[in-house]
Amino acid sequence: MEKAASQMKGSMKSLRVPLLGLGTLVSAGAALAQLALPIEFRHVNQGETKLNAQWQGGPPTAVGNESTGVHVAPTRGQFRSLMPLGAIPGLKRSDWEAVRTSAVLNNGTTPFSGAVAQEMRLPRATVDGTVVMVLRRGHIGAPYLSRPVSFAFGSIVAAPEKDERGVLLGSTPSTAYWLPEPHTTNNHAGTGYYWSPHARQVYAIQPGPLAVTWRKAQPYTVANRPTYTNPNGPVSWQTNGANIFLLYTENYIVSGSAAKPPRKMYWTQKGFQNIGVSVRVPTARVGAVNIVYNNNFPRTVAAEYTGVGSSSPSDGTGNQPLEELRTLWYDQQLGSIYAYNAEGRVFVELLGDLRPDGQTYQPLGTEIVDVTKQPQPADVTIELGNAFSRRTGDRWPSCSPRPCNREWDRSLPICTAWPACCGRNCTRSRRHST
Repeated sequence: MEKAASQMKGSMKSLRVPLLGLGTLVSAGAALAQLALPIEFRHVNQGETKLNAQWQGGPPTAVGNESTGVHVAPTRGQFRSLMPLGAIPGLKRSDWEAVRTSAVLNNGTTPFSGAVAQEMRLPRATVDGTVVMVLRRGHIGAPYLSRPVSFAFGSIVAAPEKDERGVLLGSTPSTAYWLPEPHTTNNHAGTGYYWSPHARQVYAIQPGPLAVTWRKAQPYTVANRPTYTNPNGPVSWQTNGANIFLLYTENYIVSGSAAKPPRKMYWTQKGFQNIGVSVRVPTARVGAVNIVYNNNFPRTVAAEYTGVGSSSPSDGTGNQPLEELRTLWYDQQLGSIYAYNAEGRVFVELLGDLRPDGQTYQPLGTEIVDVTKQPQPADVTIELGNAFSRRTGDRWPSCSPRPCNREWDRSLPICTAWPACCGRNCTRSRRHST
C-alpha cells in the first residue's frame, strides 16, 4: 500500500497543471455568460504557494522521518490558510487492520468493483446501499487566478454608460450626462488614474482596483437638490458656488497588460551608458513629454543603483557625491529621454504646441514604456558581404540599426526612436566622429 501511495503521489505531480487548468476553464465558461467584462487568466507561481504539511504533531524534521515520529512541535495556527495535499485517503488504525486482513484484497485476483472499493475503504457514494461512485485518485495543481478586468494598462477610462441609479443612458451620450473631469480635492494625486487636461481624458495608469468619482454635468441648486447617497463613495455632492454637482463613484479593475504594444527603454546612465541608448525627441514637433508615474514605477528611488565594481571620484574623501535618484525623465535642453534605477511599466504622454491658454498643450498621443536594465542580445546570421537587415516584425521599416559601441559611430543613419516614429515617418540624423 505504501508503494502504491508513493506511485500515486508521483502521478499526481506530473498531472497537476493540465487538470487544474481544465477545471478553471470550465468554471470560467459559466461565468462568461454572466459577466460583461473580459476574463483575465493569470498563473500563480507554484513556488509562491505556501504549502503546509498536515501533521498533527508538527511536520517531520527531515525527509524519511515521517514514520519514526521525529517531528517538530506544532505551532499555533499552523493549519490556517493551508493547501492540503494527499495521495490516498487517510484511514483509522481499525480500517488499516481491516484492509490488511481482508480476504478479498489478499486474494489479489478480484476485479475492481464497488465491493472491492468498500473493502479498500476508498471514498465512495452509495444509493440504496449500492456503490455508484468511487474516488480512486485525486490530482491538484498550481492555482490560477481568474478575474474580470475593466481596462488594460494605458486605456482611456470612459464615463459610465449608466446614470447614478444604475439605469442605462440609452440614446443620451455619456459625455453629455457626465463631466469629463472626475471629482477631486487634491488634483487627482494618488488616484490610480491620470486626468489629462490636454486631451481631457482619463487614463488607467495603475494596475489593480480603481475607483473614479464622476460628476453629473447638469448641476442642482439648493432648491431642487434631490435626496441622494453615493452608493460606492464617501462623498455624494460637490458645491461650486450656487451649483451643486451630483457625484457617482464607479469601481473598475485595471489589468497589468498593456492596451497597446509597449515601447522598450533601457537604462542609460553610469555603467549602462554604452549599452542603453537615450531616446532623442524631435523638439520641433514635440513640445513636452509628460511621464506619468505610478506606485510600481515611482519618479525617484530612495538610493541610487550601485553596480558591481562601481566607484565614485569622492571615494576615500569626506565629500558626499550627488546621487542620481531619477528613474525615467526627459531633459528638454538635450532633447532626450533617459532611464536609470528602476524597472517597470510607465505611461508617457506626448504633447505638441502650447495652447493660447498658456496651460495646456496640443496632445500628440500616448505611449506605454517598459523600462528594463539592459537589452538582451540576439544572434543573427548574415552571410559575408550581405547588408545588415532588420529583424522580422520590426515596427518601423524606415529606421536603421545603430552600433551599441559609440566608438564605432561613424556617420551612420540612426533612428530617433519612438517619439519621432509616433504615427509619422522616422526622422534620421547623422553623428560624425571627431
